[in-house]
Amino acid sequence: MKGIKITIEELERMVERLKNKAEHGNMESYVIVTEEQHPNGRKYIQFEQPCYYAECNSSYERFDA
Repeated sequence: MKGIKITIEELERMVERLKNKAEHGNMESYVIVTEEQHPNGRKYIQFEQPCYYAECNSSYERFDA
């Protein structure tokens, strides 16, 4: 993988969304970053923000290569 280009503005907006979800939306205050692959072969970076409670789902942000 050559890398994924994320502008500073995109990164700042994502961080603000993640902070807001952590402060007001029952989400954890950390993310899990993984490299994933679409069925078509394209790779992407995925940021998973787990839910604080076991009964709700994680939130995902994805950036394609």
